[in-house]
Amino acid sequence: MAFLGTASVAMWANVNTQGTHSLRDSYNVSGIADVGGNTVRIEIDNDMSNGNYCVVCGAIEDDASNTSRSPRFGNHTRKDPVTNYVYAAGLDHNANGQDVRHLMVVAIGDR
Repeated sequence: MAFLGTASVAMWANVNTQGTHSLRDSYNVSGIADVGGNTVRIEIDNDMSNGNYCVVCGAIEDDASNTSRSPRFGNHTRKDPVTNYVYAAGLDHNANGQDVRHLMVVAIGDR
């Protein structure tokens, strides 16, 4: 059973941004869109009640070795949060956009 209310996990998504973007798994996500520049738009199914929420992102690159990975970051990429979608992108240490195997995004807020 999901907890809905103040300070709850409003949505989460695990997205592959390599090639054609695909949604691996999610909660409260109606779909995704590749908007270019290694950025994905994640559509929130049941909108948040306001734009005062927190977005946390992480990323894992695609690498054949399980012991050597170049660090990748996930970044929320919108000036101001809105209630019905989240933009996120993978990037490297130099802020260059990167296609990543796993772009993991969580939004915590009021619903």
